[in-house]
Amino acid sequence: MKTTRKNFIKNSLLITGGILLEGKNFFAKASQDISGFKSLNENFGIYTEKGGTIGWYVTDDAVVVIDAQMDDSVRNFYNGLKNKTSRRINFLINTHHHRDHTGGNHFLREFTDNIVGHEKCRAMQQKFDGNSDTPQAYADIVFENEWAVDLGIEKIHAIHFNPAHTAGDIAVRFVNSNIVHLGDIVFNNTYPYIDFPGGANLHQWVEFINKSLSLYNDNTTFIFGHANNDENVIGNKASLIQMKNYLTTLLEFVDSQIKSGKSKEEIINAKEIPGFAFLKERWNGARRMNLESAYEELTRTK
Repeated sequence: MKTTRKNFIKNSLLITGGILLEGKNFFAKASQDISGFKSLNENFGIYTEKGGTIGWYVTDDAVVVIDAQMDDSVRNFYNGLKNKTSRRINFLINTHHHRDHTGGNHFLREFTDNIVGHEKCRAMQQKFDGNSDTPQAYADIVFENEWAVDLGIEKIHAIHFNPAHTAGDIAVRFVNSNIVHLGDIVFNNTYPYIDFPGGANLHQWVEFINKSLSLYNDNTTFIFGHANNDENVIGNKASLIQMKNYLTTLLEFVDSQIKSGKSKEEIINAKEIPGFAFLKERWNGARRMNLESAYEELTRTK
């Protein structure tokens, strides 16, 4: 159809009218699509770009950030955060030590009052990244088992159950919002990264999930560090149960293969883990790495 000036003006008015009718919601959606910000409630949301999912909490009284991605992506996050508040960040909480969760600590340090993390999170970050060329910033508030703070209309409770994905994993709950950031305890619909040098233990990882399922309720919203897509970094208990079932199946499958006399090479080159062929490989060799990790843990403990 030929576009005339009359049709152009008419269509433009229809589009503009639609934008005006949607008002702030249109621009909020556009902003989220572009920037990676997504709101979960009036004060809380997530940011996805590169690395582990960032959680953010903003009110007139307090600003809290969970995890800091990488040095470059966290700058984009902070620029977006400044559109939401002019306040300093009161607490930056690290769920564990991996660089895609702590790499942005150094940049945010200037704008943050306190960095919080498990004592082993700080120790592992210093061990593995302390001598790197990339500047680091470490937690100045560390804890062994639990840490809590009252922000008035919101309370934060962080807990370390036991080693899992690393030696220093924590779950961070915003109590009144009933939102829990689990860091990398759940890799939703993807093969997880298993960091033995950083203190990972598959059996204890299952325990961490069991304790989370017991502590939090059926209405809890969970944030995960990684997923097969940005939409699935948000989930519920079903996602925790799926992750638990995967880890349990992985261990049981590898154990059965060992007992049947299969060699290590045969085991780690299995084409699939029963029931979990749908999992996404976020990097080449992820399934093989999972199988090898399970083999190493099972043969190491026998």
